[in-house]
Amino acid sequence: MSKTVKCSTMDDIAAGEKQNISTFDLETQYGRLRILMDDNFLWLRPFCEDIQPLLLLKDNWDFHGAQRVTLPAIEKCFAVMESLMRKGTPSPHVSAHPWGGLQLEWQSERLLLQVTVSDVGSLSAYGKDMSTNQDWEIEKIADRKRIRDELQSLTAACAA
Repeated sequence: MSKTVKCSTMDDIAAGEKQNISTFDLETQYGRLRILMDDNFLWLRPFCEDIQPLLLLKDNWDFHGAQRVTLPAIEKCFAVMESLMRKGTPSPHVSAHPWGGLQLEWQSERLLLQVTVSDVGSLSAYGKDMSTNQDWEIEKIADRKRIRDELQSLTAACAA
């Protein structure tokens, strides 16, 4: 099986508005996954390199019954990245979860942001301001505005 994930910017590319396109072929347990995205997304290459080994994990990868990363989690992860990432945003650390999902984590000296993509593609998030020790959590995210705002603050903190 081969599947192509086109980010929304691909509509602009098809209309001739953008010329620089990156194509990444990732091998998964489900076959090849082709990612097409605008070259302006500087986070894409390091993210694809980090996520590639996780996409090849087999069931029981932790020797305690962990599930392989599911296709809905992979697809939703790229959709979330496209909607959250902006120019200058650092690439997150990505890790697999034993139930078949993925976790994205950004951290600066002051802020921590974790976005979890479940095995069925639903989202949750956790954030913490280390300077005030205040944290928050959102289960089943419908609106990504809070996460975008937190990630923008984190990006600004990393640039300072």
